[in-house]
Amino acid sequence: MPSTHSWLSRLARWAAELLLVFLGAYAAFWLTNHQEHQQEALRRHQILGALEEQTSNDLVSAKAEHERIGKIAAEFRRALAAGEMPLPKPFSFNTDYSATDVATLVQSGGYQLLDIKTLVALHRLESVLRGGISMMSHAERLS
Repeated sequence: MPSTHSWLSRLARWAAELLLVFLGAYAAFWLTNHQEHQQEALRRHQILGALEEQTSNDLVSAKAEHERIGKIAAEFRRALAAGEMPLPKPFSFNTDYSATDVATLVQSGGYQLLDIKTLVALHRLESVLRGGISMMSHAERLS
């Protein structure tokens, strides 16, 4: 009987150690997965915040430029209505837009971090920007 008891004791101890190792490994994998999800959520929040801030700044800049151009156009119309022949001024348009900026953002992990609505909005924004830049380049060539 003592040999059976000792054998059962070793088997129980071995099973307990195996269970402890399994639970430890499972807990480590769960913790790593949890930390990765938190990092992804933080990164997503940072990217969306940066995109929102950039968009807000771009809107403010575009509104200011619209007002400036509106004043120039109003002065041109006033001079034209007064019978004066206003001198046309050369038109120059410069932009720091680069189509690869958003493409790089999306390819470097944006697909995993951003939701579909944000990706679609980025695509629409890129389309509008390319169309606007094309139109401005045409106007610059005409001037």
